[in-house]
Amino acid sequence: MSGNFRPSTRKLFALLGRHAEPVYRDQHDEVYRVHEVCVALWNAAYSQHGAERYRDGVWDADPDVIAALRDAMADHPHDYAGQDLAYTLLKFGCTGADIVAHLHPWDRLAYRWAEEGLGGADVSRRLVDAGASDGLPPAAIGTIDSRIGNPSSALRRHDDLQGHLFDSRLLYANLRDGGFQPGHDEPFARLAAGAIPPVLVEDLSQGIDTDARFKDVSDAVQPMDRDGRIAEEIAGIPIVSDAGAHWFVRYTHAGKTYGFLAPCESGWVDVPCVLANFNGFLGHLGRNDQAFRLGSGPDGDTEWAFFIVADGTSFPAVCRQLHIPLHP
Repeated sequence: MSGNFRPSTRKLFALLGRHAEPVYRDQHDEVYRVHEVCVALWNAAYSQHGAERYRDGVWDADPDVIAALRDAMADHPHDYAGQDLAYTLLKFGCTGADIVAHLHPWDRLAYRWAEEGLGGADVSRRLVDAGASDGLPPAAIGTIDSRIGNPSSALRRHDDLQGHLFDSRLLYANLRDGGFQPGHDEPFARLAAGAIPPVLVEDLSQGIDTDARFKDVSDAVQPMDRDGRIAEEIAGIPIVSDAGAHWFVRYTHAGKTYGFLAPCESGWVDVPCVLANFNGFLGHLGRNDQAFRLGSGPDGDTEWAFFIVADGTSFPAVCRQLHIPLHP
């Protein structure tokens, strides 16, 4: 099955001394294997150069490794492996529009602003015009200018950049609960408090819409392993599911009670459900602002997210103008 790896992937394996290739399963597995190769290169660079040069400097690289990374990048134009490959090439001192085009949108931001001749003051003015900022402080403008002057210094620092762009308007929410009790009321409350002016909601709570959230579905499910074989070793172990159960979020505003249902997703907050109901509530109040989720960063972490409440028309427009990624 290893023959299903692309030649560019197998070349990377060989250069890193992986004589026993991983088993090929599908195209998604290959994307992850290429990501693993990049991580191995990052770890080697950190060990060779130390923390400061790893973060801010250019790494030493073998020409054969660079050639292999370029070949692999061409095979991954639309996935996170391609983003990792582009980042790695830039850290090895390579340049070029093709590499920048493969970067994650947050990593690409400073390059785009530099290409368009924008400065920190320009970015600030556009955000102010869109009602998404009261004006960036001089320190933030200075930091953005330094990133634009040296775009590689902004690589993998999306959290820092988001903070400079939106400051106190930036709203944080944890999306996963290890105890399978994700709180949809918590991000709803933060969105309400973060709106300008804030939306006063009271008695906000979350409950379950049924007495038995988890149901035994052992009789309806045949456990299989990843390769599609019947998993005999777990036969007889009860299998439970919360499919069909819902969280019920309830709150009051101006003396009236409101609420919405969110499907149980094990330990995860259903973010689209929260956003749809919050934005629908704002519309019910006759407001023009909406809640937006910023695009996740190049680390791909989905267990937390950042949001902003801003004008429903001008904010997405200025994000398009400034290439600021919003979550789809």
